[in-house]
Amino acid sequence: AYMGMGVHTMWLALDDLTHDMGPLEYARGSHLWTTTEAAQIPNLYAKDPRYVLRAAAKNCRSKVDLVPVIVQRGGGSIHNGLTYHGSDANRADRVRRGLGIHFVARDGLPDAP
Repeated sequence: AYMGMGVHTMWLALDDLTHDMGPLEYARGSHLWTTTEAAQIPNLYAKDPRYVLRAAAKNCRSKVDLVPVIVQRGGGSIHNGLTYHGSDANRADRVRRGLGIHFVARDGLPDAP
């Protein structure tokens, strides 16, 4: 996902996370990618939810380097809206819960859903 200018997200893990749970992932350096068009937010049920991420990287002549957020319950992360992020399917036999809070500056330019 890509949220747009002026958006910041705090994400908090409500469960201990492991790689097989499909944790939150960031595309390293994607907040620095320049785009010529507004990003399209992928459909959560799309066949290929990483299409937009790969297309943006290709447009910027960058490679996708996904960094998983593996934290214990109560851990988390903060990112800005220019950072491509998402998660893979949970393949574990445990639930994966988290809390995301979005902050938008008064003059922010979030992308429409």
